[in-house]
Amino acid sequence: MPLFDYTGQLQSGSVFQGTLEADSPGRAEAILADMGVRVTALRPARRQAYVAPLSLDDFLFFNEQVASMTRAGVPLQDGLRTLAADVASRKLKRLLLDLVAELEAGTPLEQALAKLDARFPTRYASVVQAGLATGDLGGTLYGLTTHLRLKSDTRRALVELAAYPLIILAFAFGIVVFLMRVVVPEFESMALDMLGMPEGVALAVGPPAMPYLTGLLFSAAHAWPEIEIALLALVGLVVVLTAATYLPGGRPVREWFLRRIPGVAQVYWSSVLARFAHTSALAAFSRRPLPELIAASGAASGSLSLARTAERVGRKLSQGLSLEEAAQGERDIPALWTCVVGVTAARGELAPALEELARTYELRARQWAATVRLVLGPFLLLLVALVLGTVVSGIALAVVHLIRSLTAYAP
Repeated sequence: MPLFDYTGQLQSGSVFQGTLEADSPGRAEAILADMGVRVTALRPARRQAYVAPLSLDDFLFFNEQVASMTRAGVPLQDGLRTLAADVASRKLKRLLLDLVAELEAGTPLEQALAKLDARFPTRYASVVQAGLATGDLGGTLYGLTTHLRLKSDTRRALVELAAYPLIILAFAFGIVVFLMRVVVPEFESMALDMLGMPEGVALAVGPPAMPYLTGLLFSAAHAWPEIEIALLALVGLVVVLTAATYLPGGRPVREWFLRRIPGVAQVYWSSVLARFAHTSALAAFSRRPLPELIAASGAASGSLSLARTAERVGRKLSQGLSLEEAAQGERDIPALWTCVVGVTAARGELAPALEELARTYELRARQWAATVRLVLGPFLLLLVALVLGTVVSGIALAVVHLIRSLTAYAP
C-alpha cells in the first residue's frame, strides 16, 4: 500500500508532519479528517519512512493512558485521538494517530500494536495480548509500568553509583595535582634552603633531616610527572575497556563486572530477577507452557547468563524433567522462584504469586541501591580525607621540624 507524507494541524492548533499508509490521496485525506486533522500538505512518500522508537518516558506515559482508558471504559479511538491533540512529543503524536487509523480500520488492538511494534521499546503487543487473555488489560499494563519504572530507576541508580565516586575522585585528583605540582615543590625548596640542606637528602635519618613522611612526600613530588602519567593512563585504560563492553559482543563482559562489584552486584541482580519474575507472571497470565514461560522470561531479563540458563532449564523441562530436577545446579535460577512456581502452579495461582515475587525483588533492588548510596559517600570522603591528610600532615611535620631546627640554632 502506498505511503503519503503529510503536514497537518489539529484542532488545538499544533502542527506536525507524518507519514500515512492509504490506497489513494483521497483516502489518506479522509483518514486524516476522521482523526481530526486538517491537511495542509499531502504528497507521495519518496522513501519508506523510518520512525525511531519512543523514549522510555513517552512510552510510560502512553502505557499509563491506555491502562486508564481501559479501566474507565473509554473507547480507545476517541481517547487516543483526544490524547494526540494534547501531547507535545511529535513521535508520540504520530504513533497515536497511526494507532487510531489502524483501530478505525477495524484492526484488533493487539494486531494494530504488532504492526507498530518497532515503535515501542519493548514487546508491547505480546504484553497486551496477555492482558486481553486474562480479562484485566488495565492491571497488566499498570504492572508493565511498574516494571519499566523499576528498570529506569535501576539504570539511574547504577549511573548515580558510578557518577558520584567519579566526581569525588576527580575533585580529589585535581587538588592533589595542585599540591604536588605547586605547593609541595615550593615548600621543599624553601624548607631545605632555610635548613641549609641540599636537595635529595630529605629522606636521611636523624637531625637535621626531615621527618620520614615529609621525605616521602618530597620524593613523590619529584616523581609526580611520571606518577600522574601512569594514573591518567590507568584511567584511560578503564574508560576504553568500559566503552568496549558496549560494543557488539561486550555485553557478557559488562555483566561479569557488574556482578562482581560489591553493592552494585546486588542492585543489578535484584533488578534482573525482578524483570525475570515479572515476565514470568505475564507469561503465566497468557497460560504459556512452563518451558516456554521460563525461556521467554530469561530472554526478557536483560541478562545473557540468566537467558542461557533459562533456555537450558526449558529444554530439560521439555524432555520431561520436573522443575526441581531441571533447575538443580543452576545458580542463576533463584530457589525462591522455583519454590513459588512449584507450589502455586498446581493451585492455579501462579501469575499473582509471580507478580508478588517481582515486587519483592523490586523492593530488594531499591533497598540495595539506597544502602550503597548511604555507605559509598562516607567511604569515599574518608578515602579523600586520608590522601589529603597525608599531604597536609607531611607539610605540617616539615613546618614543625623547621621551627625546631631554627630554634635550636638560634643564638
